[in-house]
Amino acid sequence: MEAKGAIYEAIPAIMAEVGAIGKDRKNTQQGYNFRGIDDVYAALQGLLAKHKVFTVPEVLEDRMEERQSRSGGALIYRILKIRYQVCASDGSSVTAVVLGEGMDSGDKGSNKAMSVAHKYLFLQLFAIPTDDPKDPENESHDIEPKHTAKGGQAEATVARVFADRMKVCPTCGEPKVMPSKYGKGWYCLACKGKFAEDHPGVMNAATPAPSDDDAPTSDKGLF
Repeated sequence: MEAKGAIYEAIPAIMAEVGAIGKDRKNTQQGYNFRGIDDVYAALQGLLAKHKVFTVPEVLEDRMEERQSRSGGALIYRILKIRYQVCASDGSSVTAVVLGEGMDSGDKGSNKAMSVAHKYLFLQLFAIPTDDPKDPENESHDIEPKHTAKGGQAEATVARVFADRMKVCPTCGEPKVMPSKYGKGWYCLACKGKFAEDHPGVMNAATPAPSDDDAPTSDKGLF
């Protein structure tokens, strides 16, 4: 079926005119360069107006998590799934679904998530290049298991997963010591204590029998 409508001519026309957008902004906390939403708007706004193209967002899903900053403050983490309709003046359009993530200590988490989603919609829809030769495929990360989350049910779930390796804590006496960092050391869910991999108090402690009473009734509160 042949695609018809002005939108199918406008998108390639914009791609032909927009140039590379360099990663000229710097995240000083995490030490990486990025292209900001204002950089993308500055490069595209005139071309969108010239070719009479606009976007209409629709939030399909909204997920919220509460995180803790290094200083102990509360952070609100929002993940939005947004459908964008990219329209032309004759009524023709294409749709794209994008995920956006944002974190803020106040009420700006959703705003940031929407900005990120809109930015990546444009970057991918118009295949906008960057002058940065670094490719995401070259990056790798060592991820530590998420030991705790909001609510006691999350701890119960972790305890069930590591039931055959849980130990009695030598500090608080609770049977909630589990392997930390993929087995490199130990971590107590009760008192938050950390112990070396060969800690005698942990190594010589008994492994408690798993109890069905610890099983969560639902996954509510895990995220």
